[in-house]
Amino acid sequence: MAKGAREIRQEKILEGVSKGKSLTQAQIDAGIGPSYARTGRIKTTKTWKALMEKHFPDSKLAKKVDELIEHEEWRATDAGLNHAFKLKGKYEPDKHEVKVKRDVGEIEDEIAKTLSEVGGLVSGEKRSD
Repeated sequence: MAKGAREIRQEKILEGVSKGKSLTQAQIDAGIGPSYARTGRIKTTKTWKALMEKHFPDSKLAKKVDELIEHEEWRATDAGLNHAFKLKGKYEPDKHEVKVKRDVGEIEDEIAKTLSEVGGLVSGEKRSD
């Protein structure tokens, strides 16, 4: 069966990643738009998942994890496995906690006050000291 344009492009992306490029950069170099490339959505497509399963089947990764546990020189293998798991989308996205220090209404009031003062300065109603 002949490969379609999407499969060829994704093979090119995988080749770029294997040469040390980030997934985002490899996508851009393969002709994917930067805004889409930054989203990481490629990992959710059927064709990408099929490509990952072809090159990094779970059974192969599991075997390497077993070898890694028993091996003394583990750093390179660990880095490779980590990269493969990331490409396959096996990790959950990082979760970041955001603490809001000010209420949105408070910020809106401050913006309105500042705009009012600027408007007064522009119209000459108020003088800056």
